[in-house]
Amino acid sequence: MHPLDVTYDHIREAKERIREFVNQSSKLAAVTGAKSIWFKEENFQRTGAFKIRGVMSRMLLMTPEERQKGVVTASCGNHGLAVTYVAKLLGIPSWVVVPAYTISEKRVGILRNGGELLEHGTTYDEAEVQAQKLARENDWYLIHESEDPAIIAGHGTIGLEMLEGEENLSIDILIVPAGGGALLSGLSIAAKSIKKDIRIIGVQSVASPPWYYSLHAGEIVSVTYEESFGGRTQRRYRPKMFRYREFVEEPHISMAMAWLYEEHNLNIEGSAAVGVAALLAGCIDVKEKNVATILSGRNVDAVKFEEIITKFGKLM
Repeated sequence: MHPLDVTYDHIREAKERIREFVNQSSKLAAVTGAKSIWFKEENFQRTGAFKIRGVMSRMLLMTPEERQKGVVTASCGNHGLAVTYVAKLLGIPSWVVVPAYTISEKRVGILRNGGELLEHGTTYDEAEVQAQKLARENDWYLIHESEDPAIIAGHGTIGLEMLEGEENLSIDILIVPAGGGALLSGLSIAAKSIKKDIRIIGVQSVASPPWYYSLHAGEIVSVTYEESFGGRTQRRYRPKMFRYREFVEEPHISMAMAWLYEEHNLNIEGSAAVGVAALLAGCIDVKEKNVATILSGRNVDAVKFEEIITKFGKLM
């Protein structure tokens, strides 16, 4: 057949031929005994993380009057990047309150997107209280990172893409970074609605484990946070429709980041690599199962990332 004779049907046939060999890690499957392991690469979203899905979902619902007044939010980085990016697209003034530990890469991105950056406090909770105060005082629209149905629904679109439509994967186990709960909730709702027997596992760092202990206790509990490559997690409500939870040690997260870089040439931040960390550490039994995990973001501190690759890359 001549190259110019290729048709749409040929491309569809090729897609079916190669689908089990692309966008998955055969080496990780071999190490864990899984039948297949797929990565949902949200690190390639425009702001470097999945957050743009929920933020776009929320801000498109704002009235013209609300848009004119502007938006404010609290964020450790990725959510703020998404808010300022979407705000710029829609012509909405935006303010982001960040705690002191927010890395420079995310601060620069927020400013580059045209947002106003306000630092307040040493924790996310302190930044959030300040954002709420500014919203009341200035009549700005407050966008919460996780406690918003439109944001949860936006994040849930990842599940629709994976389990129906173009990707239409056959997944037995879905491993999700637990984070603040919105991604885990949205994905759980979407995935369970499509495939009721799918097993959904939320993963957190042992240094930032509120969901692990809260779900075990059946109620929101307070925990002590430590420095973590997996990020510091906010929690206000219990994610819906999933029962399983795991946590991983900091060295496992670092090794996963190094492994993803060396095997797949991916720069993945710690909070986004917890699913791969759990797989490499053998925390989850995936033998003969079709598995997928979300690589939820790439916005990592450049200096720390280089240190991790130097230290842990040699161990892989």
